[in-house]
Amino acid sequence: MRKDNKMLRRMAAGSLAAVMLLGSASAAGFTDTDGHWAKSYVDSLSAKGMIQGYEDGSFRPDGQVTYLETLTFVSRLYSREGVPTDTIVKKWQSVIEDAMQGSAAWSYTNLALCLEAGVLTQAELQELTEAGQISEAADREDLAVYLTRAMQLAPVAATLRTYSLTFPDAAKISKDAMASVYLLNKIGVIEGMDDGTFQPQGKVTRAQVATMLSRAINYMEANGLEAVFPNYTTYTCEGGTVTACTQEESGLKLTIQLPGGESRTISVPTSALLIQDGAKTTGQNIMAGAFARIRYTAADTKTVQQVWLLSTPKTAEGAVQQVDENYLVIKDSAGVTRTYLLDRLTQVWAGGKAGDRSLIDPEAGYAYADCITDGTGRILSLHLQGGGYKEEGILTQAADGQLLLTGVSGALSRYSLPASAFIQVNGVSGSLTEDLVGRWVTLRLSYDTNQVTSVSVDGKTQYVRGVLESTASYQGSQTIRITDISTGESVGYRLVANCPVTYDGKETTLSNLNNGSLLTLKMEGSEVAQIQGASGSWTVTGSMAQLTFGDNILLEVQPENGPSQLFSLETKNLPAIYRDGEKSSIDRLSSADTLTVAVVGGKVSRIDAKTQSVTLTGTVDRVSFEAQGNLLYLRAADGTVQSYVLSAGVQVVRGSTTIQLSDVVGGQVTMTVVNGLVTRVELEDSAAAAGELTGKVLYVNTGDRVILLESDNGQGRVSVSVPTSAKIMRVTGTTVSLNSLETGASLQIFGSYKGEQFEATMVLVK
Repeated sequence: MRKDNKMLRRMAAGSLAAVMLLGSASAAGFTDTDGHWAKSYVDSLSAKGMIQGYEDGSFRPDGQVTYLETLTFVSRLYSREGVPTDTIVKKWQSVIEDAMQGSAAWSYTNLALCLEAGVLTQAELQELTEAGQISEAADREDLAVYLTRAMQLAPVAATLRTYSLTFPDAAKISKDAMASVYLLNKIGVIEGMDDGTFQPQGKVTRAQVATMLSRAINYMEANGLEAVFPNYTTYTCEGGTVTACTQEESGLKLTIQLPGGESRTISVPTSALLIQDGAKTTGQNIMAGAFARIRYTAADTKTVQQVWLLSTPKTAEGAVQQVDENYLVIKDSAGVTRTYLLDRLTQVWAGGKAGDRSLIDPEAGYAYADCITDGTGRILSLHLQGGGYKEEGILTQAADGQLLLTGVSGALSRYSLPASAFIQVNGVSGSLTEDLVGRWVTLRLSYDTNQVTSVSVDGKTQYVRGVLESTASYQGSQTIRITDISTGESVGYRLVANCPVTYDGKETTLSNLNNGSLLTLKMEGSEVAQIQGASGSWTVTGSMAQLTFGDNILLEVQPENGPSQLFSLETKNLPAIYRDGEKSSIDRLSSADTLTVAVVGGKVSRIDAKTQSVTLTGTVDRVSFEAQGNLLYLRAADGTVQSYVLSAGVQVVRGSTTIQLSDVVGGQVTMTVVNGLVTRVELEDSAAAAGELTGKVLYVNTGDRVILLESDNGQGRVSVSVPTSAKIMRVTGTTVSLNSLETGASLQIFGSYKGEQFEATMVLVK
């Protein structure tokens, strides 16, 4: 909507006055400020280069200031070196041009800074311009609101629980401005008029705005406050609710609870700046329930530089309607829809991970959100619940309720496919068939259960995987040559114009791809429409968790730390396999071996097996003499039973005495296993009594984690220690807690004696 021409003319006419007030050049001294009550404040800002006088040398301290001039003046808190002014102006340019309709162009940079800092909202700017108010003299109470926001004290004002104004005309102050007026009066930025009143609707003069800004600057400098744009900060930070704060010689031990419930204790050195509710503070004043944002030094993220605290933050929760990196829309229990802002400093917990807003997946389908806010509509911490994450890749196998996907990196992943999963093929409901192998698949998995909730298959687009041989450009066209992984053939392709290229998920150019890189090509007819690259080479060391034979052999390796990794081996084209440095074969790989699997160009190139000796303990369930070999079935502490092949010359002993194999059945044994074969079985003395107890619960000491058991095997009352590492479960497999055990419950306990006390490794509730 076009604005009133008269109003626009007033705005243009006021521009010269604003420049005179807010110019960057400093005056040596003004001709009309001697003896004026505001002289020291005016001179202070003049010395800082924040104001200048008129051409006649005057300042005109009692002249009125418009809303536009007031906002421009306040924006000077953010006009300093290092502020990305050009970026901010570009971001807000269309909003400002729409509101200002081309008038007062000199003010656009200042308005952009105010909008980005939250001094002014987009709706407020639109309201000011549509009403023509922006060119009129500003009210004192509105200046108080703008200044509170600019000083970044708005959260303090918004979360004040009680406050009282002593001005005789306090009742005339608008409700939305009361907290700002109170706060600025409390910290000495605002004082009353000569008669003690505040005169909230009184018009702001040049002397008043200079005075309030000068006092604001002094207060911020004294309390370590910074006028910053959160989205353009670069330091590392984390935040949460304070649960404890203790004083030590080296500083503070501050314990916070992250949005997802995780607790973290942080060492805060004495050198760190503590700011609580907009003022410097000490550790003694930090109370549980406050929100703390811990800022770390740029060079060393382990050293705390500053702790910013808000004593009484607000909370909000509800069903998620929409969420992205900038906004959260929720519907609360009363059915009211509310919108909140996020920025780079917002602490986020989503999908079981803690971090910043980059964790948010707008397509995750989060169900619920609970958050801590600063009272102004900006989120300090956010916990997103429900929803799921995305995994993508080439469908490699779909059978028996399982999916195998090969990712862009070349890694193979296995997923269980529940019957409840929704399957789409080419955008419509469908099923996974053999002809879809080799097509691009997008999975959505639940954050809560890690189960697949939906499968989307692009059955129309062809994808090709290969290892880059070379690239070339000819007459404006780009071509590549790869070794196709499926066929082993060398194939050349032409790229479509402006073909997007990524490497490890980041944008790059074709010329930056190294020969030997693993490429996944999205085809458009006979040309390449997209290239996703990765190194395709890595090494994994661990134990063999599974070896499944079929058309392709599936090898699963379990590293010491981290999830297991799958490898698909072509039965007719196996990689080189070595055992202890000597050439070997796939059938000789054992679960007792340590395997090192080398992948080059997305394919397993070599497997090195290192034999090792393993010591196992447990109760012998039975011994079976079968045609394929003699087997010993060992029951582990967790109740699981595993069979082991006995070597031809297996030693079976009790102490120094050789015994029969049948003597160990039902006993507690220690076995030596080499390359999957049992070479020695040693029966422990009193094994049955030491390895297993049965009986009824007499008493449970949950504090010391001790069960008093009336045993069934004649040992009488036995004290059983249950460490936190011991499993407690029902025979159905359901895990239970120690304090849920009832007197008289029948237990089967596995473990061993430690002195007179039996230490459990597993407790079964019958």
